Formats: sequence, structure tokens, C-alpha cells
Amino acid sequence: MDKIVKTGLKIDLHIHSCFSAKKDGKKVKDNTIQNVPVLIEKLITQGVNICAITDHDSFSYEMYSTLKSAETQNGSICKVLPGVEFSVTFETDDSSPSTVHIVTIFSDEEPQKVQLLESVLNTIPPNLDGTYSEECFLRVLREIDLDTILIAHQKNSLGSRKPRKHDANSLGDAKFHEFIYSDYFEAFEFKNRKNEVLNKNYLVQTNLDEKVTFVTGTDCHDWSVYPKEDTSDSLVEFPYTFAKCLPTFKGLVMAITDSSRLKMVNSFFSPDKFSLESLSFKTRNKELSIPLSKGINVIIGDNSIGKSLLLHSITGFEKTGDALAPAIKRGYKSYLKRNSLVIPKKLSIENIFYFDMQGEIRAKFEENHLDATEFLSRYFPPNIDEQPYKRLVENELNRMIDYLTNKFSIDAEIHNLASFTIAVSDKPSESLVFSHNLRSQKVETKQFIDIISKIDELVILLNQMADLQVDEDDRTYFETQRANILKMRSKYQTRANEISLENQRIEAIAKSIQNVASRHNRSISDRQKKLESFESNTNTLKETVISILKKLQKLQRYSPCIEEVSIAPNTNTIFDYQFISRLNVDKLNTEYFLSHIAKVIRSKSSIDWETITEKKLRDILLKYDESKPVLQFFKEAMLDSIENDFLPKKAIIYQGMDKSDELSSGLNSKIYFDLLSYENTRDGIYIVDQPEDNVSQTAIKTYLLARFKTMGENRQIIMVTHNPQFIVNLDVDNIIYIFQDGDGFNAYSGALEYADDTYSILDIVAKNIDGGLDSIKKRWKRYEKITAI
Repeated sequence: MDKIVKTGLKIDLHIHSCFSAKKDGKKVKDNTIQNVPVLIEKLITQGVNICAITDHDSFSYEMYSTLKSAETQNGSICKVLPGVEFSVTFETDDSSPSTVHIVTIFSDEEPQKVQLLESVLNTIPPNLDGTYSEECFLRVLREIDLDTILIAHQKNSLGSRKPRKHDANSLGDAKFHEFIYSDYFEAFEFKNRKNEVLNKNYLVQTNLDEKVTFVTGTDCHDWSVYPKEDTSDSLVEFPYTFAKCLPTFKGLVMAITDSSRLKMVNSFFSPDKFSLESLSFKTRNKELSIPLSKGINVIIGDNSIGKSLLLHSITGFEKTGDALAPAIKRGYKSYLKRNSLVIPKKLSIENIFYFDMQGEIRAKFEENHLDATEFLSRYFPPNIDEQPYKRLVENELNRMIDYLTNKFSIDAEIHNLASFTIAVSDKPSESLVFSHNLRSQKVETKQFIDIISKIDELVILLNQMADLQVDEDDRTYFETQRANILKMRSKYQTRANEISLENQRIEAIAKSIQNVASRHNRSISDRQKKLESFESNTNTLKETVISILKKLQKLQRYSPCIEEVSIAPNTNTIFDYQFISRLNVDKLNTEYFLSHIAKVIRSKSSIDWETITEKKLRDILLKYDESKPVLQFFKEAMLDSIENDFLPKKAIIYQGMDKSDELSSGLNSKIYFDLLSYENTRDGIYIVDQPEDNVSQTAIKTYLLARFKTMGENRQIIMVTHNPQFIVNLDVDNIIYIFQDGDGFNAYSGALEYADDTYSILDIVAKNIDGGLDSIKKRWKRYEKITAI
């Protein structure tokens, strides 16, 4: 027999023979001892590995022995167990009697007691209208004195309105729940595949999913049509149960009392993830190879025996993340040399999913190493591109500053209107009067430059879009739009160039006039100079006033306005967690903009956009720096105020609540192991040294064991632990016990249920793990007695 479970075993613990004739009559007449080969052939054809004949209230040792001979044949059958289907009458919720059929599987580890089973049943027959009373049933079990597995009939789904005769829930809800919470039965049996889904839904809705285990049984009454019940059965394919266990009674008990070790499909281990087949080491006297399970392998042993050393040796003392301290590495190598021990390297870094060495998990949680820049970073979606949203606010800010710039400029022009003396003369003019205001005819190019700048930004954005993995027709669309936009840019660039050229001409003419006027002034009289100055000043004043009026007419009334935009976060859902990448602001609108204006001006101050002046604005700005122009300071203060809003922010949402600001060691550990357990995309073995570090016993029980069970289905785990829960309650697939004896370094290994003439794994756990015996007793409780392990 293998020491470890390599695949699930197909089971059928409910088959009838001719010894059920008292209840089933002619239906079982052909199921005789002489026809057992027919049953064996059918079982092998179906690939059944563990089976039992369970007749109504009777047992034939000869029938059992004949079927058990199949264990030594070359077929699929590797374990035949003795069993009986008892008819037991209980009191229902309303105190009326009702019968439940209980498939009872007995241990075959004490053959002499199995031989007496038939005589016990003959000595204590059914005592209540062809059935056993509950008291009589328990008396029979005590008299037989074998460990048992009790499986109650539950043919109808648990949520069905009308319970089926002989089903456990036919006694009423109160009695049924009493069975569940007292662990009266190890499992409940159903046959119809659709009932699997219905039963699971019922258990989840009633919070009983961790309390109730289901198995299937054929209830075959005619071996010739196995796995059908009889010739009238329309069954196409029987939904067998697979058990993750060794082919022993003890293994079956451990599987049936842990729902994670029972499945309707044989999918207990990952078929495609990398795994090691064995560990090996050499000493002076021997070479030892330790088989490994594809699931969870736990290394135990005395302190300082070399458990952690074994983990590091098989990786060649290499790992990603925090490296092994050089002093520890030297100590390990010295230990190997001192004990003449050679442990070959088995794993390269690319074959390791994660390696959490001793103390590393605690460091991750207590020293806050587990942050978004390390382990969690791979689960967060990309950061939001803040530029489009930031640009929206900056555009409004620029619009505001442009308005204030123009308004303050007009205010300054009004304030600076020149005053001069009026010159009056009756004499004719002695000379020409030159106009010096030609430069006022120049046209601003800023509006066209702003358009060109925005077009350039748009072209860059279109180029970036085309470089993404967009559909070909979309890429063509982007290229077409880019060409159109470049034509638009060329048009506005031409206009800007024309205006610039015209401004250059105006400047050249104005300069020439100014030179001529300067020479002319040197040749005229003082009286004429006064007249010319008056006329020039008058013309300038008229032109300035007209210019101001035009600017006032052009100056649009300003009021802050941002059309509301919501900033949706980027989300990645993993298991029960939502990993969020977002900004510090989730909505932009006018109120948002005004709130930031309020942050940079004095409290209880406000801005009247029609009457605001440069001096008023200077007086209400907070912490105004006199060395800077008012509007420059105002703009910089606003930009500083909004800057933090557009920084990326990470969040972890768990069950609708943001947990990112309250990460603690406990919550960190839960997130860490949750994510590890549901990571299916990355290959490799998970190596962990003492995962119980910094995790409470309650946390281990409530969620951590379940996470490791899930992980054990996804990949191979090699673990060192001192915690009995991680061994017994986790139902690990392989225990490796390292010790030293007269021959030096040695190891025993096997599944929890494994035992041979040399050692028993359960004995080893009980003796070498603190609290191991108590955990085993709780796991192995039957009928108010503790089985000796």
C-alpha cells in the first residue's frame, strides 16, 4: 500500500445481497455467494476502489469474505469493508415512531470481531416491529465493539416539502438538527445527482455546510445491472463519490468526517502544476527517499533537528524576496557537514511559488513589509490616468486667471489714463502732427497659439490611442482624425503667421514714423511743439478710451463652472476582495473648484468676480508672498491645493468596507493567505516555515485551515509546523517526521491514516506535537468512547 494518497478513491458502501431477502424478497435472489464474481466484475468495470455489502439488519461473514478476496486481485478494488444497513426507529418531533435506514460500516482492523458480527446480530435481532429501537441499535454497536461509520439515508433533497420514508429528515427538523449538531451520523447518503446541488444550497442557506457530509451509494439490488438499483432503474451514469484517503477503514473515516476530502469528481490535486515526487538525503549508512504528496506535506520533529534546514537545502539555499542571512546559511552547512548529511537541491527559483521562511511571515505582518509596493502590488489594477481630469481643472483655472488678467489690465489702463494741459492758439500750424498710436493696431496671436497647443496635445493623445491594442478599424479611424486635425493645425498656424507678419509691418511703420517725428521735432518752435503734443495726447486718449471700451465689451462676465464629471476607479476583484486604484477625488464639479478657492483665501472671504480688483485679491490671499505677482501666487496656490487630489490612491474593499486604512497583522495575514490560496495562474510549490506565526488559534480554525485546503488542491505545499491544528484538523496529505536514531538522521512518512508494523503516523503526531493527542481525540470521537490510537 502506498504511504500517501496519489488519487481519490471511488467508493460504494451500499450494495445488497441475497441476505436482504427478508425485506427485499425476490429483488435480491440472484445476489448469491456463487455470483459474487459477477459483482466483482461490475465493480472493476466501474473502477470502484472501496466497497461494502450492507444488507438489511443482517451480515454474512462468508459473503463478506468472498467479496474481500477481490482485494488481492489485479482489479480496481483495494478495500472491502464489513457493513450492515440497520432499520432504526426513532421518536419524531411529535413523539410518534419513524424508521431511518442507517448504513453502518465497520472497521476490518480486528478480523476476529468481524467474524463475530453475524452472531451478534443473530443474538440481538430487531426488537420493534422488524426494526431496532435506538437503544437496541446502540447496544448492538457496543456489543460488536468495532469502530463504525454511520451513514443515514437522505434520498430526497433536504429542502423538499415532503420527506421520503426512511430518510433522516423524516423525523422532523428538530430531530434532524439534533443528529447534525451531535455528530450522530458521519454522513448522509443520496443517489440522485440533482440532489447534490439542492442539498448544498439548503446547507448554505441554513449555515450547515460545514456540519453535514454527503456520500452517494448505489443501493444496488441486482448485481447483473450494477450500478443500477434494479432492472427498472433508468439510471444512465451513477454519480459516484470519490474519497481522498488511503484504502483503509481509518482513512475512510477521516475522509468522510471532512467534507473537503469527498468530491463527486476526482479533482483533489492539481493535474498540471509543478510538484516534487520525493525528497531524499544521504548519511554515512544509508540513502533515504521520502515520497511527497501533490497536496500538503508537513515536516515535524524535535527542535533543532533540521526541519528548516531541509527546506533551505532542497532550494539550494536560494529564494526570492528576503534572503537567508549569511550566518544562518553557514550554520546550516556546518550542521550538514558535522552530521555527514547530504540533502540534494531539488528546486530552482522558477519552481517556487513562494518561500516564506521561519519568521518571515511575522515580519511581513508586524513590520508592515506586506504593503502595496510588494506582495499586494500585483493585484492592484493600473493607476488612473489623472491628466485628463487634472487638465479639466487646470483649464478652468486658466480661464479664471485669464479673466482676472484681462480685468486687472483694464483696471490699470483706466487708472493710468493720462491728464495733460489743453493748448489753445489762433495762429496757423507751423508743422505736421504725427500719430504715435499706430502700434495699437496690432492684433494678439494668443488665441491661435492656444488652439495650436491644444491640437498638439490632441495629436499626442491620438498617437497614444493608436499604439494601444485597438481594433484595426479603430486604428484607421484615429489616423484619419489625426490627419484632419493636422490640417486644422496648419490652418491656424497660417493665421497666426499672417498676423505675426502684419504686426511686424505695423511695428516697422511705427518705428519709421517715430524716427521722422523725432527729427521733425528738432526743427519746430516751442509753441508748435506744445500744440503738437496736445494734439498727440488727445489722439492717444481717444484711442485708449476706445480700446478700453472695446476690451470691456469683449470681457465676458466670469463665473466658475465645471461640468460634473465622475472619476470611476479601476477595480480588480480577487476572491472576496476588490483591489481599487483611484484618485483622492472621485468627482469634479463647480463646487469642487470653489472649495479650493476657499482654501487659498482668508476665511469668511469671497470673490465678487465683477468688482474684484488686484488689491482686493492681494488682501484676501492666505500667506501671500510679496515677492510674486498676485495672479502668479494665486495660480500657484490653487495648483498646490489640487495637487494631492490627483495623486493615485490604493484601496482594498472587503465585504463592502474599505480596509486599506486599517490593515493590521491579523487582517494582513488573512488577505495574504486568501490571495495565496486562490492564485491559480502562477506555477510552483509553496514552501512555508511555521505559518501559524502571529496568527491566533481562532483565526487558524475559522479561516486559515480552509485557505490551506484550497491551496493544497491548487499546488503542492511543503510546510514546517508545530501546531496540531495544521496537522490533524487540516487533514494534511503527508507527514514527514524527522528524527535521529542509532543510525543517525532518519525519517518516517505517510498520510495521517498510514500505519505499518514499524510506526503509525497518528501515534507519531500524538507523541511529538504539543496538543496533538487532544486534537486526534476530538477528530476520532465515537459513541461516548475514545478509540485507542
